[in-house]
Amino acid sequence: MELDAAQLFENFEEKLNKWRADCHKTIDLFFKRKCQEFYQIIAEKVNKQKKEMIRLQLNVNELIRQQKASLEKIDSLKLDVDHLGQEIILIEYNKCFQINTHPLVIDNNSLNIIESKLPLFNLTTLSSPYAGIYHTYGSWKPLASNNKFLLKHQMPNLCLLDRELRLVKQNVWTHGLIWDMCWSSTLACFIILTLNNVFLLDENKMSIQQVQAIKGQRWYSCTCSDTSLFLSTAKAGSSINEFKISSSIELTKQWQSPDTCTKDEWIYDIVYSNGTLALMIGEQKNKTKRMELRSSMTLDRIWLLRLDIIDLQNRAIRCCLLNDEEWLVIDRSSSHLFHITKDGKVKTTIVYESEPWRACLFGSNILAVSNENGINFHKL
Repeated sequence: MELDAAQLFENFEEKLNKWRADCHKTIDLFFKRKCQEFYQIIAEKVNKQKKEMIRLQLNVNELIRQQKASLEKIDSLKLDVDHLGQEIILIEYNKCFQINTHPLVIDNNSLNIIESKLPLFNLTTLSSPYAGIYHTYGSWKPLASNNKFLLKHQMPNLCLLDRELRLVKQNVWTHGLIWDMCWSSTLACFIILTLNNVFLLDENKMSIQQVQAIKGQRWYSCTCSDTSLFLSTAKAGSSINEFKISSSIELTKQWQSPDTCTKDEWIYDIVYSNGTLALMIGEQKNKTKRMELRSSMTLDRIWLLRLDIIDLQNRAIRCCLLNDEEWLVIDRSSSHLFHITKDGKVKTTIVYESEPWRACLFGSNILAVSNENGINFHKL
């Protein structure tokens, strides 16, 4: 798997541009404050000269009225007028004040790049939840994160939570059962999947827009790469549709059974990672489940892992991407979580405390698990 330095840099460029914008804002605010200070100084100087002119004018008028001006008073008044005239000239020609400026010195340590290590995930030492949120009655279970916000449905609203688990924004959801959700960095919005439609949620405006170009299928799961949206269909012998995402959304490729799975199998989940698609597949006849890693370009199989699960009710099995391209498989039928290595081996299995439905990473160090009653948040 080849790494692209330019593509990797794009992940940091947004933070660098934000730092630059914040610096410009700081300089602009400093400049505005200094302009106000300098204007105030000049205005006070001008007002002082105006008051002096009024005072001298009153003195002249008084002398004229009295018609008794001694030579001494006239000389004193003349000196005052001459002095005022000189100050006015200095003000008019900007010689009354001098602005001293110094080059802005930027500390080289203001911006550093430090190599950091992502928290290693260890399912056997998964901490107890440090926080939780109850589902309101009728809330759908899917979760999605863009690292900044976590998206969940809290009946009757779609809600964005920040990393402090505070409600930041919400909007009423009126489009029925939510099957799946994911984040698209290219579109800069969340993608929400219902049985028959696809919607885009703008995180800034919280506006909900239906994608008119995607119709005519029954959908079950979704995931995004930088260039594509992948949707799996809700039927036995599930197909996978790839849509190009840019200024418009267009169908570019469609894989069908048996390339995706056999005609009596169901794709319960698809998750994209670094040029691959993780598929969670259930066999309807023998009630078993497996995980496959495929190429997102060709759908060629990279590895296959049969899971020790027998589910007579054929309930959905889900997965989420962990740090270091490892995986967490969520099986609500047995309340098990499986930690899967990047090469398709079971690393650890545990029984979760309450029936888990979905899970996703929130940033690099928080695992959110959506269960029957609510969401548990675990520190990694």
